[in-house]
Amino acid sequence: MLLSACLMLFGSFGSFNVVQEWNFTDSSVTTSWQANAHFADVKIDEDGLYTRATGWDPFFTCTAVDIAASPSQCVLIRIKADMAGKGQLFWTGDTSGQYGGLSESKRTDFSVAAS
Repeated sequence: MLLSACLMLFGSFGSFNVVQEWNFTDSSVTTSWQANAHFADVKIDEDGLYTRATGWDPFFTCTAVDIAASPSQCVLIRIKADMAGKGQLFWTGDTSGQYGGLSESKRTDFSVAAS
C-alpha cells in the first residue's frame, strides 16, 4: 500500500480550502503519523509513504491534528494499492476513553481499488 502524495482535509465542498495537508513524500511530516504493529516495511520515498499490511487490523494514528469541524468538510485520501480492499477513517474531538476518543460512531468506511 502506498499513501501517495498527500492526505488533505478540505474546508468545504465548493471552494476546497485546504485546512490541513500531509505530504507523505516528506519524512519530517510523517513523524506525527504512527503505524501500529500490523504494518511492516514502513518507508518514505519520492512517491510517498509505503508499507505492507501484515496483520488483521493495520492502522495509522495521528494526534497532531486540531481542526475546527464543520458539516461541509471532506477528506481526500490518495492510496495506491496492489489489491482492492476497505479502509476506515476515524475521527474525534475528545481523546478520553479506552480508545483515545475513537469509536465506531465516529467512523467513515471507504473502498480502496487496486491500482
